[in-house]
Amino acid sequence: MLSIDGVKIGVESTGESLDLLVSLGCEIIICATKTKGKTVNAVNALPGYEVVWLEQRAQSAPFEQVLSNLAMARHIVEETEKSIALAKPAVLSRAAGR
Repeated sequence: MLSIDGVKIGVESTGESLDLLVSLGCEIIICATKTKGKTVNAVNALPGYEVVWLEQRAQSAPFEQVLSNLAMARHIVEETEKSIALAKPAVLSRAAGR
């Protein structure tokens, strides 16, 4: 968890600590998911959060995947900055198509 401009931000890679991040008062939660499954269901079930899905397609060439990952990282930062500015609870989730 980190705080930027007084806004608590949680980062979760598996979806198993979403409830903990909510209980800690995170206003923004960044979580990696696939396009369906347990983590997607857990993200959708979070009360009081606007879910922003950021979809990233898997690339066949390793170099293209690295470039895609860098672009997605920048996009996540931009969306986080928007959410901080709005001071509105949000979940940003990277749905990786596989």
